[in-house]
Amino acid sequence: MTMQDTAADPPLQEAQQARGCPPLEGEVAQKPMRIRVSWRRPAHMLHFSLHHALLNLVTLGLYHPFGKAELRRVLWQAVRINDVPLRYTGTGRELFAGFLVMLGPFTLIAALWHGFVRASSGNDPWLAALWGIPAAIAGFWIRALALHLAWAFRLRRTRWCHIGGGLSGNALAYANAYLITGLVVLLSLGLAWPWRQVRLRKMLVDGMHFGGVRFALNADWRALLPRFLPLWLTGVPALACGIWLISDLAQTRSLLATLAQPSALALALALLVLLPALLSYKAEEINVLVNGTRIGPLTLHMTMTPRSMFHLFLKRAVKMLLSFGVLAPMVLADVLGILVTHLNVKGKIMPAALKPHEETGEAPGEGLASLLHIDGL
Repeated sequence: MTMQDTAADPPLQEAQQARGCPPLEGEVAQKPMRIRVSWRRPAHMLHFSLHHALLNLVTLGLYHPFGKAELRRVLWQAVRINDVPLRYTGTGRELFAGFLVMLGPFTLIAALWHGFVRASSGNDPWLAALWGIPAAIAGFWIRALALHLAWAFRLRRTRWCHIGGGLSGNALAYANAYLITGLVVLLSLGLAWPWRQVRLRKMLVDGMHFGGVRFALNADWRALLPRFLPLWLTGVPALACGIWLISDLAQTRSLLATLAQPSALALALALLVLLPALLSYKAEEINVLVNGTRIGPLTLHMTMTPRSMFHLFLKRAVKMLLSFGVLAPMVLADVLGILVTHLNVKGKIMPAALKPHEETGEAPGEGLASLLHIDGL
């Protein structure tokens, strides 16, 4: 495998993948059909992970966008809708180009800001730290902007039976809401977190479409409270123990000496209590957000449990820690596989409601998301 782009789908492969696709015109297209989502685990993910890690090392990271595009092609094809695989049509070249386009301005702005802070604060560390607040707020806002653009790009590059997805909506409005809701969470001491998660996800889901079918989210954030409140209550002692540990570290100035302090044991015990509450809440959050999603006349049903979340967490932690992140592609395959296998689609839809995707203009770029490394995908 080299740093050359692979064609999204040669004509022969495209014709083969079209087999099993529903007709979009004629009388048959007016007959409702059921949707079944399945997962076919990609083969040789260990070799894939090691190979990509080696190429990233040899190229000093330049291969990363090309490897990311290849990983998406592998994972997308593992997801089957009525036994027909999804396709990712993006290329590593466009990811790399987007990264380069954003790297220059981002580096320039960061350098100018750094120079301004040094000139204005002089040798005063407290003033320099104060200037870090607007920088952190700006970084928080930019991250949200990159997240929306990344979702739009990935959906635009996703195909099933010649039908493509997309995301409408204003990325700037999403970034503003991301920032404002984050402030609300801060002022509420974290209690507004479920409300924020539902609100932000609704802004994304309500803008999604697949062919001519639009998505909609109708989830109630209050359904998350029974699982969130125990998490919040166990999080308070964990936070207090963390502050205690940092205080001890500031006094001893030695990590090994600090780990021998009672604060380290207290934090470990607090985290052991926090973990079950966290996994229970995350399972419920996934269920509520997915079960509240409609795709035209279709409804989704997710059955994640704390037990399945624990298995997922354990597998991710062991593989990532023991491999120092080398097995990240394998971990992503595990995560996606568990989510897909726990997903059911209820209802029927007429194939005529799906219309072939037509490209109109360029898809939004993902360079900012690549620069900030929004997620593993």
